[in-house]
Amino acid sequence: MFLLGNIDPLTYKWFYGPNPGAVVRNYGGTERFALKPIELFLPYRTPPWPVLGRLSERYLHTGYFTGEFWAPYLGLVGIFGLVTLAIFAFLRIARRSGAGMGVPTGVYQLGWVFLLSVTGGINSMVAIWGFDLFRATNRYSVVILTVALLFFVRIMALYTRRWPVPARLGLAILILGVGLADQISPKDVTGFAFKCRFGPQILCSSTAPVAERERNISATFCGVSRTAADRQHGRL
Repeated sequence: MFLLGNIDPLTYKWFYGPNPGAVVRNYGGTERFALKPIELFLPYRTPPWPVLGRLSERYLHTGYFTGEFWAPYLGLVGIFGLVTLAIFAFLRIARRSGAGMGVPTGVYQLGWVFLLSVTGGINSMVAIWGFDLFRATNRYSVVILTVALLFFVRIMALYTRRWPVPARLGLAILILGVGLADQISPKDVTGFAFKCRFGPQILCSSTAPVAERERNISATFCGVSRTAADRQHGRL
């Protein structure tokens, strides 16, 4: 179904070559926007966690390829779920003679996601041969977050099943509060700059080209409207 649903973009380049007028895809983009595990743990803000904010600023200013920075960030709850899953899987493997026995299914799912999406992974190997449509695999962090949260909910339900209802409700509210504080806190972008690695320019924002395009569209629309009004006035 995936191949049938994407047959047009998959075959267009093979038959007609690249279409730079629409969108440009190449191996360089695949490498730059691949998943970098460190970005799962670094938010693009300082409040309310200043330590993580300082680490993020250091990474952004000294990292060579930062990609779509802060987008892969899992959040504190997601990070806790991912770490819990890793520790749980490690203990299961260490306590059993057969490797992999009793390991949560999410471990295999995450293993495949990492193999596919990290820099130099399976997607990069495929892209170097010309199949470079799936560029920003750092966005697969959504899958990592989903697996981590599902496991976290499962493990919390297991270990708190004997707790009284008020205690479980209080814990749920606490986790929700931490997650909301982490995700909806205002972004502090002072001191940050998106560095263009392929030239001397500093890309501080993308508002200028967007505003310019909006002005062009507005001018074109107004010009068409005035032309239509003049024609209508001439008829009258």
